Parts: sequence; C-alpha cells; structure tokens
Amino acid sequence: MSYAPREQSPRRLVAGVFLVLVVVVAIVTLIRLDPETVIEASGPLSRIAFVLLVILEVIVAPIPGGVIAFLASAAWGFWQSWPLHYVGNVIGGLLVFWLARTLGKPFVDRHLDPRRRERIEGWLFGRPWLMWFVYAVPVFPIDTVSVALGLSAIARRRFTLILVSALPFYTGITAALGAYFGQYIPYLEWFGAVVFVLVLVALVYAGFTLRRERG
Repeated sequence: MSYAPREQSPRRLVAGVFLVLVVVVAIVTLIRLDPETVIEASGPLSRIAFVLLVILEVIVAPIPGGVIAFLASAAWGFWQSWPLHYVGNVIGGLLVFWLARTLGKPFVDRHLDPRRRERIEGWLFGRPWLMWFVYAVPVFPIDTVSVALGLSAIARRRFTLILVSALPFYTGITAALGAYFGQYIPYLEWFGAVVFVLVLVALVYAGFTLRRERG
C-alpha cells in the first residue's frame, strides 16, 4: 500500500513509536492484573470487541485478519467465532467499498498502488464467478480487492450479493481450521483480553490515518 509523501515520514515514525508504547502499556497492565479476573471479565465483551476489530482490520488497520480469525476460532470454537467473523467482514467490506466509491480516486490511491488497482480491476471485472471465488477462499487480500472494486464500475448491489454469498465460505474455512488446530495452541484463554489490546491499537492507528488523510 502506498501512503507516502516523504515529508510525512517523521509523523509515521512518531505514530509507530506511539503504537508500540500503547501495546507495551496494555501488556504490562494485563500482566499486573489477576489472570483469572482478566479472563473472566473479558469473556462476553470480547466477542463484541472482536467484531469491531475485524471491521477495523478490513478498513484501515494493518492487522492480519486471517490470523486473528484463526485464533478466535481456536479459542472459542467454530460456532462462536464463525458468525462473528462473517458479520465483521461483511460490515467492513461494505464500508471500505462505500468509502472508496464516495471519496474516489484520491482516497483509493492513498491505500492502493494505482497499477495494482488496475490489475485487480482488469483481472476480476467482467468475471463474476472469479470475483465470487476471491471472496470465498481465504487466500486473497479481500480488503484490497474491495478498495479496488469501489472505484470500478461494478454495481453496489452486485458487490453486496457477492460479498454476502461468498464470505460464509471464506470465514467458515478459517474458523474450521482454527477450531481443529486450536488444541495445539497454548494460552488461548488470554485471547479475549488480547482482542481488547488489538482494538485499542487499531483505533489509535485509525486515528493517525484519518489525521494524515485530512492533512
């Protein structure tokens, strides 16, 4: 992705340092608290925070969504994580598509290299089955594809239909893999608390990004 005027690099450095400090402070705080209290308190609310995290990841934050979804299903099981992952991806995909279509080329070019966008459009547009396949198999960067398609001529209703019908497979495959391999991953009881840390990081990153966009 290309954000980049060079004169803004000091700001990016400051933002990176600030994000690291936020993570360190959050981790130190969790360590100093009673583990059982943290785990118990983070239970129900962590599901809501997870949906928010998925939405933020799709729109702006550089968080590996596939890894987060995999760990969620490993920690909570298939049936508790899959619907949350699906809902978050649908909302995030529709929002980033709407932002790209509403704000236009300047917004898209800040988040996606123009040549890469043109390749995505040329490869997918006019091939509905291939577009559906991209959103159905957890291999392709669907957030990037959604940004590119937001600037294309695809109808919003058609994009919504593809997104809603294909993402059950995308999110279901990820959730199934996580639920199966979860038995081999340690410390999953802490995942709910980690979700809150990641949401905080994503919100801070989104704030810096929006401030840079306005600047």
